Amino acid sequence: MGFLTNSPLFITPISPPGRDVQVKHIQVSRTDTASSVKAILPADASIVYVVRHGSTASDAATTATVTLTAANNSGTVSSKADDVKGSGATTGFVTMSSLPNLTPQPLVGDITISAVYAETGTASTTGGPWNYLIAYIR
Repeated sequence: MGFLTNSPLFITPISPPGRDVQVKHIQVSRTDTASSVKAILPADASIVYVVRHGSTASDAATTATVTLTAANNSGTVSSKADDVKGSGATTGFVTMSSLPNLTPQPLVGDITISAVYAETGTASTTGGPWNYLIAYIR
C-alpha cells in the first residue's frame, strides 16, 4: 500500500477536494462463531477508524474476542482481536493494524469486513451483541 501524492500547485478551499466521511455499522453476537462478511466497502475506500459501542461484556471464563478483519483481493488489509470480555461493555476505538489506510494504491477489489466471535474456558451465558462503526472516506 502506498500513498498517492497529487500535490496541487496552490492549496485553496476546494483544491485538493475534500472527501466525505461515510460509515458502516455491523453487529456481532456470541453466536457468530464462524467468520462471515458483515460489510463491503468500495475498493477506493480508506478506513479511518473503528469504534466499538458498548454492550454487555461476555462472561466467558477465560477469554472472549471479536476478531475484525478488513481484506481485499490481495489479502488482509487490517485486523484486530477485540477483547469483549474485558472491554465489551465500554465504548471505544478499536486499534486495528495498518489504519488509517489512506489512499490505498493500487486498488485491488472491494474491501470486505469480516467478524467472528471466539471464547475460551467455560462457555459464556451473557454478553453482546457488540456494535461496531467503521468510518471511511472515499
